[in-house]
Amino acid sequence: MKHFGGILRFPILRSILLSQVAVVVLGLGTLYLAMYLVGKANTEMAIEKKRQNLIFNLDPYQEKWRSWSMLGMNDSLSEEMSSFAKRHQLESLEMVPYDELPKELAGLEVVVPEKRDGLTDKVIHARINGDGISAIYATNQLLKYLLLALAVVFISFTILFTFFIRRKIYNPIFDLNKAFGKLNQGNQLNIKDIAASGEMRDFLRNIQNLYNDKCENDRLSAIGEITSQVAHDIRSPLVALAVATRNIDSLPEETRLLLRSAVQRIDDIASNLKSTQRNSEENQSSVQLVSGLISSIVSEKRVQYKNSGVSLNWDLSKQEYGIFTRVNSTAFKRSLSNILNNSFESMEPISENKVNEITISLKSIGSRLLISVVDTGCGIPTELVGQITRKGVSFRKEE
Repeated sequence: MKHFGGILRFPILRSILLSQVAVVVLGLGTLYLAMYLVGKANTEMAIEKKRQNLIFNLDPYQEKWRSWSMLGMNDSLSEEMSSFAKRHQLESLEMVPYDELPKELAGLEVVVPEKRDGLTDKVIHARINGDGISAIYATNQLLKYLLLALAVVFISFTILFTFFIRRKIYNPIFDLNKAFGKLNQGNQLNIKDIAASGEMRDFLRNIQNLYNDKCENDRLSAIGEITSQVAHDIRSPLVALAVATRNIDSLPEETRLLLRSAVQRIDDIASNLKSTQRNSEENQSSVQLVSGLISSIVSEKRVQYKNSGVSLNWDLSKQEYGIFTRVNSTAFKRSLSNILNNSFESMEPISENKVNEITISLKSIGSRLLISVVDTGCGIPTELVGQITRKGVSFRKEE
């Protein structure tokens, strides 16, 4: 009853349950009424047929029995009438004075002769046994009980079906509605803990995926706006820095190359940020001399880490020197620069028994290029190797 009362608390489930019960009750009630009317008509027809047959069978006896009654042959009359009543399943059969007959005969009563025509003597009065008539149509009573049983079964099925709807459909939708309410309050949409199965589970999963995609698109859009603003803000100081590098003839050649290379890289990065706004970098690729890209980064890192005690070796053969490929030069330089920074930062303090060095090599393998960066640093623990390429994962980095 507790669960049943819980169903009635919900308007939708209450409407479903009551409408189904109403349909069942109305349908079975209509069927019951139809069976009652048909049974009643059949019973009346059976009684009328029984009356007509009884009148037909009594007609030959009426003169004889009236004569026996008038002559006082009561024993013979009683014996024959008793035998007749048994043969025709009559409740009673007797000779009755005309004046003692009821004014209105019941449906089971028969009087012979039917037309009295001023008779003043006795007439035959018979009463048909109603139990025999009812027994013929006893199946009508069984069908009534069957209908009652069907009503109980259908109503029970309706209640169970309503429980099913509540568990499989209504409860997940109700929980989803509460999740949307929390979303309106500023919380994240989390519907993966909602109990559901089948198509409803797929429906909730699709909603969660749509929400996650929207959040990701909003995040990327916000990053794109920030990126565009950063690229715009870098332009002004970058122009000033580019102008300043034109008047640095007093500096050593190595330093001038480093400054100009750094300025050019910043300009490339700003241009890339401005043009792509976090779009795919592959769309910004062009044909580049790979050895030239690597050499510019190697020169920059040698100046940047000249006091680190680390030897940076650039191993390039004549065969690989003239290799060209389609690549985004800004992204390529940024990636190689980050890898080399990681190599320099992984080095242990200088000791007599240890040589700190980094070796870069370029090899052509079929239609692919292999760029290797090998260092003598501390390495990466085995448990972090599978995670090191994920964004935000690092090892031995200072905050």
